[in-house]
Amino acid sequence: AIADTGNNVYLVEKEATIGGHMALFDKTFPTLDCSICVLGPMMTEVKDHPNIELLTYSTVENVDGYIGNFDIT
Repeated sequence: AIADTGNNVYLVEKEATIGGHMALFDKTFPTLDCSICVLGPMMTEVKDHPNIELLTYSTVENVDGYIGNFDIT
């Protein structure tokens, strides 16, 4: 949603890929849909979006600044 407004989005993920524990589940509640069937299209959408940069094997150590002018390391 934020990326669709033209803003750059940086997703910081400490693991190899996004999805977390949901990717490990067989089904989701309450629909009992296959987890990867739900997660897969979302992961592709993130990967293909021109305004989203996914930073894997990364962590945020510090956040300074104020609204509109943050410095994140």
